[in-house]
Amino acid sequence: MNEPIREALEPNVLRPLHWIGGWLQLSYTHAKPVLTIAILCFAFWLLHHEFQSTRWTDVSNCFRSLPAWTVLAALLLTAVNFAVLTGYDWLGLQLVQHLSPPYLWRAL
Repeated sequence: MNEPIREALEPNVLRPLHWIGGWLQLSYTHAKPVLTIAILCFAFWLLHHEFQSTRWTDVSNCFRSLPAWTVLAALLLTAVNFAVLTGYDWLGLQLVQHLSPPYLWRAL
């Protein structure tokens, strides 16, 4: 094998000034999960801050005051929306001529 290619394929070979690219690659690799956790923590803090003044009894009383037909209509429309989205995925898979995965039918 060609010597430069063999050196490039060996992961533990230290080359001059290539440690900078390796450090950047390492920091980018570790930055993604850290950034994800930071955004998740910020989202939880924001939700906690927003709902701090809301009491559970107020929410439950509000839901109990809704007519039953509105709750059933919301559930029905949610199911219809899921069926439409599943059909849209199925149509997209047919367009690219793939077999539809079984999870689409299991989800229904």
